[in-house]
Amino acid sequence: MSVIPFAESLGPYWVGDAPAGSLVIEFLDDDGVLGQRPDDTITATLTGPADSTATAVLTVTAEPDVEFIEVTWTTAPTFDVAGIWTLQLYPAVGARYTALRFVVQADDGWTSIEAAREDWADAPRLDSSLYEKLDAARTACLNFAPALVDGAAVPVGYRLAQLMQARAIMNATKAGTADSLGADGLTVTVFPLDWNIKALLRPKRGKPVIR
Repeated sequence: MSVIPFAESLGPYWVGDAPAGSLVIEFLDDDGVLGQRPDDTITATLTGPADSTATAVLTVTAEPDVEFIEVTWTTAPTFDVAGIWTLQLYPAVGARYTALRFVVQADDGWTSIEAAREDWADAPRLDSSLYEKLDAARTACLNFAPALVDGAAVPVGYRLAQLMQARAIMNATKAGTADSLGADGLTVTVFPLDWNIKALLRPKRGKPVIR
């Protein structure tokens, strides 16, 4: 039976945040039930997106007869880049544990993780999965919508279109179609913007009527 690290309060963060205090990590078994904490000595590392320069020193404490470990930010990073960050735990011997992925988001006017959850009851449970769909939807919207002037606020219609497209991407990955990219078992469904989303991004102007 394997164990999977689980942290309830790991993000989402904002660019510029610096984590404080410590992080409690529990371990779940294959069925998602709280499992026995490994007895190994565990170390932890933090990895940001490719263009991040943030560094951190983490200390792992495992008290006897306690079912969790505690990770302390001995030297806390400042999250300098938006994207998905990874907290990786390593046992003294054997393969590393499943990575803990968490989100750092930019305050750029687009739909945040929190805002998406308010309006999307069936949003992906994991912040990292939701972020990926919102980010892909944002890219799709920007590729179709009229370009925004630098520094301009993101229109409400753009944010609505982003959320609708994120839902469409989620539905497409569930349903599956013949339109996909990638090798077998690693496919990403191609799902173009539908007419409702296009209408939000490029609303049609009414023609003047001459009476």
